Amino acid sequence: MPTLALWSQVHDEGVQILENLSNVRVPMIAAIEGRAYVHSEYALLANVIVAGEGATFNDLPHFASGIVPGDGIFTTWSYRAGAGRAEAFLLNPQSSDSADRLRMGSGRRGCARWQGPSLAHANWQQRT
Repeated sequence: MPTLALWSQVHDEGVQILENLSNVRVPMIAAIEGRAYVHSEYALLANVIVAGEGATFNDLPHFASGIVPGDGIFTTWSYRAGAGRAEAFLLNPQSSDSADRLRMGSGRRGCARWQGPSLAHANWQQRT
């Protein structure tokens, strides 16, 4: 059984990772293809987000462990998709595809399968 000290450490490390990603001083690109079922909030912190048609999103670890999604995933999904949509996504343990994420506003652009990295790179070069 996990102890309070262990959960405190897990929380502190999770906060530190999100703070470190938030403090990156150069633009970040996230190209998502396949399953983003663990810590999808890391991709949502990027400036450019490209989700391939095969990308699916879920929050498996929280439900599988019987814990509340409280390690930053709710905050980042709320920022990108709105609080109501984030709540519906995070409290319903169903995966969703990139088209759903684009409709929610959490994806910036969709692309054909396996084209995410090259599309994200081209998108960024157009900005510079």
